[in-house]
Amino acid sequence: MPKHVDRDAYRRELVAGCVELFAARGYGLTMREAAKRLGVSTGTLYHYFPNKQAMLRAVVEGVTELDAAFGETLLAIGDPSERLFTMQRYIAENEERFAHHMRVVLEVLRVEGPESESMQAIRAATERYVHTLAALLEVDADTSRQLLALSNGHLFQRLIEGRDEDLTRVLAEGHARILFGRT
Repeated sequence: MPKHVDRDAYRRELVAGCVELFAARGYGLTMREAAKRLGVSTGTLYHYFPNKQAMLRAVVEGVTELDAAFGETLLAIGDPSERLFTMQRYIAENEERFAHHMRVVLEVLRVEGPESESMQAIRAATERYVHTLAALLEVDADTSRQLLALSNGHLFQRLIEGRDEDLTRVLAEGHARILFGRT
């Protein structure tokens, strides 16, 4: 009897593995190397992703979907300030994953340039983040962009300096300055 495979679930599993591979290996990662590290045949990988750019776009979309699902859970919290605190904890708890995303974005910029299809997908994902954050916190898009930039800036600075201070506290202080003009 043929084995039944949930293709969507299997694709999501491959995408999750690809996030770590792109972050660790950079855009120099080949499809052959990705298949080997994921423990699948190259044919299987090409079945789900026709090329490396498609694999990278799937990574961007997969990450966005994961964070959007978390955003949906935040909607159940009635108070926007409690949503913000919960989001700050989420960022801190998933710092390594967000650091992987930053490495991938920087590598795509370096290799493909700012006008590439991959960067267009990353910009589209960023816009979704901006609008989701604005709705969650009941702020305008400009304020949402500032909050996102501050969060990304802190995460990037931590990559550079290797600091290990309490990220939730750091984000809370920075977000309070943007939202309320205070710490």
